Amino acid sequence: MENEWQPIDTALKHTDLLFFRADQGVCFGQYTTCDEWMTDSEKENFGDDDSVYDLDFWCFDHSGATRMDGDLKPTHWMPLPKEPKEIDNASFQTEI
Repeated sequence: MENEWQPIDTALKHTDLLFFRADQGVCFGQYTTCDEWMTDSEKENFGDDDSVYDLDFWCFDHSGATRMDGDLKPTHWMPLPKEPKEIDNASFQTEI
């Protein structure tokens, strides 16, 4: 099961995952409620909207979070790969 695409109906909750849709490719996200990761001020912008507690698929990228509900729902999920056992720290150094 590790590192194989699984049907979306078996997605793990509240865990970092990879999602897939044929029309959008792969994205990083979670199957969770947005109250799990939103700040208090972001929650206040929802007002009395209880959707902050709805379990949904969320895609995270450099621009923020996108709710993947309805026809945006991913079709498959996969756990994140394991981190490398050894990391070459030299590759992270930049020249000044």
